[in-house]
Amino acid sequence: MNSGCLDAFNLGWKLALVIKGLAKDDLLESYNEERLPVIAAMLQITTKLFSKMFAVKQERFEREKNMSQLGVNYRRSPIVIDDRSSDEVAHNPYDTEPGSLISAGDRAPDSSGLVEISQSGSSVTRLFDVYGPAHHTLLVFARKAEDASAFLTAARKAAKDVPLQVSVLAAPGSFKSTDVVADYVFVDQKGSARNSYAILPEASTTAVVVRPDGVVGAVVSSVGGVQKYFDNFVV
Repeated sequence: MNSGCLDAFNLGWKLALVIKGLAKDDLLESYNEERLPVIAAMLQITTKLFSKMFAVKQERFEREKNMSQLGVNYRRSPIVIDDRSSDEVAHNPYDTEPGSLISAGDRAPDSSGLVEISQSGSSVTRLFDVYGPAHHTLLVFARKAEDASAFLTAARKAAKDVPLQVSVLAAPGSFKSTDVVADYVFVDQKGSARNSYAILPEASTTAVVVRPDGVVGAVVSSVGGVQKYFDNFVV
């Protein structure tokens, strides 16, 4: 069931954009490239489990952690971009370990304790409340408003009519919500979001694109990186 749900989410957003004429037909090819390695590995796991059913030992009832599908990654996908990863990234689609460095192609992590700032006040939220199945989410980790604005402008231009929600995660005391034009401006008060994405406090402005299926599509440190991600499939 978990595999089927991930299949549906992976294909759903791509098919929707192609049908609406917002994405190139080639985007659909990435469904096979991302999901076939995952399903092939899962079939090997289920074959092992089936064999154990004929054994008398207790191990027949043991289930590998990969059965949850929460550690699946698409790091070798042709449509993900990561400035921090080398060509040595593992081919294993189940190679994501808890606590490992988040890479493009991994499941987007959650982070709680973010303080949303606005003229009307503030509220505390979490990243899982920001991601959504009907839009891409751009997260910009910035210390300067002008740097964040440059990434937001580039992303909106590159995404064209593809639904995009933009959020800025500011360091405490760095700038006000009125300094940037974004859907949300959060203060990453305790650095939890930066920790989730392994972004050092002294790091330059970093942008993360989260796809509608909850997968990290890009981790980039330049405006050109954001443009390249969307140029991969946007018409």
